[in-house]
Amino acid sequence: MKTSILSRHQEIDETIKRYVHQRIQSALKLLITQVQDITVHLSAEHAADGSRQKACEIEIQLGENQLVVVKSNTSHWLAAIDQAVEAAARAVRRKLSQTLKTIALKPMVIKGSSI
Repeated sequence: MKTSILSRHQEIDETIKRYVHQRIQSALKLLITQVQDITVHLSAEHAADGSRQKACEIEIQLGENQLVVVKSNTSHWLAAIDQAVEAAARAVRRKLSQTLKTIALKPMVIKGSSI
């Protein structure tokens, strides 16, 4: 699994990058074998009220056509990262559960007989 951390319009230090890696490893530790790539986008955006919001967007590639994308905006980096990582972990579990249910519902055919 490859994890990339990118920043837009904001310099991100190594402490924040380490924190992102640790949070992702912790939240996805049981699902990590199903994950191909993770891309984390960190950016500072202007909110409607004029304040600067910290945004964390996580893209997780599970399979050929299975992409999970979540985004969180708050006024603090760690909160934005925590919320996005937790939402991503829930979304990955949900997506994998749906995939397993779909596979379980399909009848298996082995050499001309159905099971």
